[in-house]
Amino acid sequence: MRFAGNRYIPFHAVSYARSGAEGQVEVHLIDRDLVKVAASEFEREWARANAEIVPAPLGYEAISRVETDGKRRLVVTPIIAFRVDEAGRSAPVLLDQTEAPRIEAIRHPDGRIVTADGGRYDDVEGWTTAISRLRA
Repeated sequence: MRFAGNRYIPFHAVSYARSGAEGQVEVHLIDRDLVKVAASEFEREWARANAEIVPAPLGYEAISRVETDGKRRLVVTPIIAFRVDEAGRSAPVLLDQTEAPRIEAIRHPDGRIVTADGGRYDDVEGWTTAISRLRA
């Protein structure tokens, strides 16, 4: 689990957690240390850690647009799995998390593009053309 201040706490180090005052959770560690975190942060990290990881079939890729030196380029990163939470929502797990700052679309093995906002396109060219039209 990663909490405020980017402190990483492995789950095996947690003795127990309980609700605290003012929307906080007290996380008691086996070394007797105590960490207080926002309840929403704890719930998010707990759900993330307990999500099911499903291997992705070959060919799924995350696409991000990044800007460097005033030029936009696409960054394509292989998806190795999908994290599925208790509500059935899924999120891609990337081979290299550092390369894709914000996933804007997923390319399926057949070339189809599904965007983060639910848009569907036949290929990358169709998606980038639609983005260009929106900017004009």
